[in-house]
Amino acid sequence: MENNSFKLIVLHSFRHKEWGVVIRGYSNQHGKCSLYLKAGANSKQHNLSLLHPLSPILITPVKKRIGEMINIKEYEPLFKLSAIREDIRKGSIALFLAEIILKSIREVEQNTPLYNFLESSIVLLEEKSVGVANFHLWFLSHLLFHLGYSPIYPYQSGSAELLEESLSLLQGEEDLLRSLYTLSADSLDSIKISGRRRSQFLTKVLNYLSYHQNCDIESLSLPILQELFSD
Repeated sequence: MENNSFKLIVLHSFRHKEWGVVIRGYSNQHGKCSLYLKAGANSKQHNLSLLHPLSPILITPVKKRIGEMINIKEYEPLFKLSAIREDIRKGSIALFLAEIILKSIREVEQNTPLYNFLESSIVLLEEKSVGVANFHLWFLSHLLFHLGYSPIYPYQSGSAELLEESLSLLQGEEDLLRSLYTLSADSLDSIKISGRRRSQFLTKVLNYLSYHQNCDIESLSLPILQELFSD
């Protein structure tokens, strides 16, 4: 590994003209960042299939930048995520989580605890065999804590006192949120809730998060999850 290499969790990527790919992600050194990869449409040098949402990769950058973006020299996967890529349930959850992370995390500074949480969560999702339907709920309960918005620990370092107005957005879901936060990810199958309750919880948590971020954090992939885990 080169000394200037860093880890990145891919959140979104798209083609830029005919010769480049723009990657948006969250890294262990630069926080939320955008990167540029020079790769033609028929490029054999780079495996673009590795850039799927929530894929952790190791980046080796070059010194030259394209505007504010880091220019990529090469990259390689940190983990083999065969289950996430092949299981439609896990793949849909990964797409949803990548979408929420991209829209809710704004800091461009290094945040090691947050990066470690994201990376370890991806490994958990890949390895999980039971309780998959509740994984994204568990993830959101912990993401709120790392962002400083957890109603369970409203006075944690870095967060302002939570307003009564914001707490009303979670009305009826406080106990489930606390259970998810305190429960080990290995025991998520012990939470027995209906698809309708799961959908209701997700909607309220996203409204709560939107309130604190002062923007509308909506998910285009949420209807897919609601359909997959409707039972």
